[in-house]
Parts: sequence; C-alpha cells; structure tokens
Amino acid sequence: MKFEGQISWYSKTKGIGFISRRVGNNIERYFLSAIRIIYCEPQEPRIGCGVQFDVDPRPPRKLGDSPVATNIEIFEVLS
Repeated sequence: MKFEGQISWYSKTKGIGFISRRVGNNIERYFLSAIRIIYCEPQEPRIGCGVQFDVDPRPPRKLGDSPVATNIEIFEVLS
C-alpha cells in the first residue's frame, strides 16, 4: 500500500533522510535511504518534495528507530 508524505530532512552527503506524513493530529516519520528511491523527478531529493512510498514490513532495527520507507517515488512540490 502506497503512502504519501514529504521529505522533512535529507543529507546529500550521507544519502539518507526522513519522510514525514500527517495522520490526523500526529506526524509519522519514516527513514529514507537513497538506495530505496525508484523514481525522482528533481535531480536529487530535497526538503519539501512530495513522495509516495511503501513501508518495509520488517520492524526497525532497534527501539526508537523509524520504520523504513521503500519503493520511494519523489515528486517536486510546486509552490
């Protein structure tokens, strides 16, 4: 099942970041790794870009880690 969200933080040098998704009054965060991107409209991920993604069914590695986003499709958000 595809979810939608926005890139809330991204490190170009590390190739990692976070996706945020609003669910009611809560914000859910998902770990983003550049190796899990299957489509990217801008040349590189940027904060504020809209994304569609799946969630890796495996649990996070350790307590407190965010779930991992996979099959990430990034689309530029138009202002």
